[in-house]
Amino acid sequence: MPISERRSAGVPSELRERNLKTIIDVVFRYQPISRTKISNLTGISKPTISKLVGFLIKEGYLVSAGKTSSGLGKRQELLSFNPGKAFVISVDVGLA
Repeated sequence: MPISERRSAGVPSELRERNLKTIIDVVFRYQPISRTKISNLTGISKPTISKLVGFLIKEGYLVSAGKTSSGLGKRQELLSFNPGKAFVISVDVGLA
């Protein structure tokens, strides 16, 4: 099941935020990864992936990690986190 199917739709700003979080999670788990693979894993449309990945690249969070080396057709750009950009990761372990 695509990761995004676990989430329900909401207002546009909340949906954008959830989609960004989903993309960040998938890139973190599977980097380097192509936009197509992100779309396949999340169920988020390719145009939305391109727009949000473009935003993350512009903000310096994602960088190009080369191109795919095998397969037929156009070589796809692979994406990874920018090692020079700081990240904060939090985990809710359910303890209160």
